[in-house]
Amino acid sequence: MLFPSGGPAIRKSAAGNLLTVLLILILILYLFLPRAALSAPAKLSDEAETCLTCHASPGTKTFSDKTTVSVQVDGKGFASSVHGPLGCTSCHTDVNLDNHPSATYATKQQFVLHVVKACRTCHADSQLTANPVHQRAISRADAQPCSSCHGSHAIAKASVRKGKGSATQYCLTCHSKPITRSINGKTISLTIDEAWVKGSVHRNHECTDCHTAYSKESHPAPKDYTSGRQLSHAASETCGRCHFDKAVKAKDSIHADLLAAGDQRAPGCSDCHGAHRVGPAALGDTQEGVPCKKCHRDIYDAYRTSIHGMIKPTATAHPPLCAECHNAHDVKPAMASRSPRDMCLACHPNFEKDHGQRLPNPKAHLEMVACTACHVPLEYKRSIYLRFTDAATGKLLSDTEVQTFLKERGVTAKQIGPKELWQLYRDLNATKAVNVAVAVSMDIRKNAHYLAPKAIAVKQCEACHSADSSFFKTVAVAAAGPDGREVLHDVDPKALGSAYGVILLKRFYVMSGTRLTAMDYAGVMIILGGMAFPVLHGTARLMTRHLRQGTKKPEGRGKA
Repeated sequence: MLFPSGGPAIRKSAAGNLLTVLLILILILYLFLPRAALSAPAKLSDEAETCLTCHASPGTKTFSDKTTVSVQVDGKGFASSVHGPLGCTSCHTDVNLDNHPSATYATKQQFVLHVVKACRTCHADSQLTANPVHQRAISRADAQPCSSCHGSHAIAKASVRKGKGSATQYCLTCHSKPITRSINGKTISLTIDEAWVKGSVHRNHECTDCHTAYSKESHPAPKDYTSGRQLSHAASETCGRCHFDKAVKAKDSIHADLLAAGDQRAPGCSDCHGAHRVGPAALGDTQEGVPCKKCHRDIYDAYRTSIHGMIKPTATAHPPLCAECHNAHDVKPAMASRSPRDMCLACHPNFEKDHGQRLPNPKAHLEMVACTACHVPLEYKRSIYLRFTDAATGKLLSDTEVQTFLKERGVTAKQIGPKELWQLYRDLNATKAVNVAVAVSMDIRKNAHYLAPKAIAVKQCEACHSADSSFFKTVAVAAAGPDGREVLHDVDPKALGSAYGVILLKRFYVMSGTRLTAMDYAGVMIILGGMAFPVLHGTARLMTRHLRQGTKKPEGRGKA
């Protein structure tokens, strides 16, 4: 008896319990039995079976240009693909058993493009262009063939690929292929080598960790950019999500100022660190890996010939590289008018002790003479720089301020003479307190990197202290440009030796070098006067000796 007696209600309850048990058993079988046991084995068509009698074995086809393609087909992979039920001639329409093959091709590419035309036989254009990303990919003149992303024989649905592997593996389905995009007529490669990702310090990250708008389920249309550089800078902005402290420093750099001013050539994170093959930070601390040389090759070449560039690194120390002097992220604008003394003293703090035996006043030299002026060979030109700075902030005055007052008096940059220089100083001081600093430094920034060994440093005092010193042939007023870099305005060298210069430049006076003739004469007169006084005084006393003796009373006279 299938159901116990006891009425319809009892029989109905027993039937329900039995049905529940059966459903549980079916669920257990579904979860724990292999999928192959639950589905019928994929079956190839008779035509495919026939073709595979040859094509299941290894083999290649060679084209006229010597390129080759494998003609081996994985039968199991094809049988389990979405095209498994189809016959081979559904795609290879020009092939049959009597005429095989029916055409010859010059190249592999020509053959592949011919075969993929069959895709549109089943897949209408409306289906192919339904996805905007897919539509953009296939509508281009240099579009990749369908098989480049979907495969040739073991073709699976996109939904199946999304469920397998990591997000990075899914992205590389397309991005490991030679795909590109065009920005204003310039081709930008979007190809990513998987080896780059695996060798990067970001190898444990998924693509979607940085490209947050993209995922297996979502691939929004890329934004419109005016250039590849703009795309690169937009991509670099994501670095700040993890490296916030570095991003804050970079915002205060000359590179950020240049970018804000519209100069797309300014470097971003990926220009120094790489985009997908990001190397370790230690790589930037080597001469081979220092990123600055990508943009500043001429300066780096000068550095390589310097005493710093020739020092061999050791296990405990290495020569100073770019970041040691210029910082790594908050890079400040290099200025020829500004002495690098603070950079130098960071590694050479015993300046006064080391130079005190040779220089009569090391502090005065350090204040006005750049270290490079003595430690770079004389073959490179020096100049005198006048730096007008805000007395309250110490910052260099803007070029806009300087030019405004020059134009008001009808003075151009090449007409700044002694009087005009003095008037400029007075005009600037009428609005706020302004200081003037004078520096002897290299004429261009690059030459400051040719630092020589101390054995051949400039040690001749007459290099500065001579009437014909080349150091004083060029003079310039330095101001700050819109991007923070200095702007130089030529000044007549006569300003150094004029009466206006005596008042304006104050403590900056180099005997003979600045050719302040009146002060030289005054100094000579003081020295001669100092020497003449004891001589004249002694002569006068000698000549008046008798007179002075005649006024003295003889001893004993006048006594009673």
